[in-house]
Amino acid sequence: MSHLNLIAMYQVDSNAENLLAFVIPDPATKTKNGLFIEFDNGKLVEITSSKSGMNKQLYSEYLNNLLVNAERWKASGVSVVLESKENSLYVYKDQRSYMTIGGGKLSNKYFVDISFTEKQYHERKHGILEN
Repeated sequence: MSHLNLIAMYQVDSNAENLLAFVIPDPATKTKNGLFIEFDNGKLVEITSSKSGMNKQLYSEYLNNLLVNAERWKASGVSVVLESKENSLYVYKDQRSYMTIGGGKLSNKYFVDISFTEKQYHERKHGILEN
């Protein structure tokens, strides 16, 4: 497990008790990659991957690549919760989890996040009640 020591050097303070955060610079694209791992009562409930500092072309390519994967999810039976191109927000769910893709412009650079969230935690966090 010594290979995990490498990622530990990129850990940053998340200011949250139940969140591990890592930020890894990518010199090739001059962007930053983030990995955020959230726990609730000791249980893994969400993993988010983020890419920030992108120019518009890289943003468009990266987002489009993720949306190609979302099409594969849908073809395999994943449900669409929301697809909003104008807001760059796409939410899908299956029996166990929600998958969220979002992006936008921050200052003069772009970012994209993709999250995988345990279904019950997501619904509790967002006040979703199922009948």
